[in-house]
Amino acid sequence: MAEELSAEDLEREVRTLKSPILRGIGAMLSSPCPGKDWHYLSGKLGYSLLQYDQFFSQDPTNPAYEMLRHWATNNGSTVRVLRNKLRELGRDDVIGQLAESMRCK
Repeated sequence: MAEELSAEDLEREVRTLKSPILRGIGAMLSSPCPGKDWHYLSGKLGYSLLQYDQFFSQDPTNPAYEMLRHWATNNGSTVRVLRNKLRELGRDDVIGQLAESMRCK
């Protein structure tokens, strides 16, 4: 089971997370994991194939980071929403890393 996020953590806006946290989880999601990588997360977050291509062209080594940075600028982009989308993908490993990184702030 993934490390737990506190109620306070879950209400945080993703835009308030430090860049290394987003880079770390982005790197995990950018690694190939059929049906569970950033490509599938981008669809769950409402991004189109064109936007997916734009994130990839911005940073081919960590496109998930670019996507998360962009998504974080939207209203309602909380850690809770991100956690729920990651759960839908079965990415408890990423949720655990996110929780650990937030604890270390």
